[in-house]
Amino acid sequence: MEKLVQKSPVRNWFESAGDRAHQHFEIRYGEEERKDALVARVWATKAGPHSVELYRESSLIEPVRVRVLEGLMRELDFYLMKDERDVLKYLLHHCSMSSHVYSPYGWIPINPRNSEQCRASNAQPK
Repeated sequence: MEKLVQKSPVRNWFESAGDRAHQHFEIRYGEEERKDALVARVWATKAGPHSVELYRESSLIEPVRVRVLEGLMRELDFYLMKDERDVLKYLLHHCSMSSHVYSPYGWIPINPRNSEQCRASNAQPK
């Protein structure tokens, strides 16, 4: 009988701090709507490779932190894998899905340019 061997995915991301002035995603860990522990930031490109800033020294206690980081690595390998899709568009779609609420990892899109435009338009007198 032949054994099935699972190959580990080829990483399409690397650890590096990106520029927070550009669009990126925050990944927060927690239960359902209470995802308050920041565990990573992701700067996704159309096809990769993608920059990921991991927060290894988060506020989570040691045994939990190790488990969370292991799960986060699997999550990153899955969502940032290299294939035919536009990863950036896929992540934006993923963030809008209701099933996203039930995952322990919350992907939050951060678009600094839009926030600056919103602040500027709110500051102007009407």
